[in-house]
Parts: sequence; C-alpha cells; structure tokens
Amino acid sequence: SDVRFSGFVLTQVRSTVVPDTTYDLHWPVGEGFDTPVVTPPCDNCNAGGVGSRKFAVYEAGPPPYVRWAISSRVTQTVGETVVITDTVGDGHSLDCTSLRVRLATSVDAWGHPEFSSNYFNYTVDSCSDTTLQVTITATAVGQFFQLQGDSNPTVVQPSYVDSGTVTQQGTTDPVRATARALLTAERTA
Repeated sequence: SDVRFSGFVLTQVRSTVVPDTTYDLHWPVGEGFDTPVVTPPCDNCNAGGVGSRKFAVYEAGPPPYVRWAISSRVTQTVGETVVITDTVGDGHSLDCTSLRVRLATSVDAWGHPEFSSNYFNYTVDSCSDTTLQVTITATAVGQFFQLQGDSNPTVVQPSYVDSGTVTQQGTTDPVRATARALLTAERTA
C-alpha cells in the first residue's frame, strides 16, 4: 500500500549560521538524503544592529508563564536615556519582580545584539499588573539594552499579546509580540 506523510518542521537557527551561505540539511531517514538550505544575505546587518525589537514565548511550566524581552537600538552618547514601556494584553498579568536588564556591546552576523548574562542597572518608574515603564542610562557609546520579564496567564487561551515602546534619541519605536501557547512565538519589530 502507498503510505504518505506530510507535515512541517519548526527549527530555530543559532548565530553560528551566517548570512548568504549554503548549508546541507541532512535527513537520516532510510538511506538518508540532504536538502540544501541557503541563508539570505543580510544587507543591513552592521554595527548599528537591527533596531528596537520584542519577543515573547509561552513556557508551559508548571506553572505556565510568558517570557518576553524588549531590546533597544544602539546608544550614541554617554548618559543617553532609554525608556522602555510594556503593556500586556488580556489574559495575563505582569510579574514586576521578574524584571532584569542585560547589556550588549556587539552584534552577531545577523545584526542582533549579543547580550551578556550579566545584569545592568535600571530604574523602574512604574509597574502594575498591566503596564510598566523602565529607564536605563547608557554608560558608554555603543550599548544595547534588553529588558526581560515574565507575565503570568490569568486565563487559558491560545495566545498572549504583549506590546510596548522604546524611546531613545528622541524617537519612539513601537514593538509587539504574541506568545502562542503551542510553543511558538511570533516576533515583530
């Protein structure tokens, strides 16, 4: 009889994969076969980074939570102020005790900041169940900041929306992400 299979494979690429390169994806099924995968060029991946961004990922727990992060653009001056706001959508509430800020001073081949595991000083201007505002002051030119935090689901639903802003150098960048309860994340700048 004829047996067929269809589906999809979800993968995540680490920064060891570089732009404009061909890789062979090996499938060890039967005798095995290779599929060439070509990474696109990254024309705007320079020391300035990719700009303000946000991501959110649903973690099943127990207990379940949404892990999110908002990243800034690169700082241009010492003493530059970066103000980050966050607003969670329906169905989850902010955990104000989970906030932390990480620092990066370099970017990977794709222009994404390479954040250290060390935490950076910041000021919590306000934080409630639904909104927060944090201020970070640059100590050097060329710094990127990433505010990380968690929110706790208050109802079971297929996705959790989270939006915010990054205000820096006189410009406010809107950021938004949706954490899907099916272990995937939608990322937008």
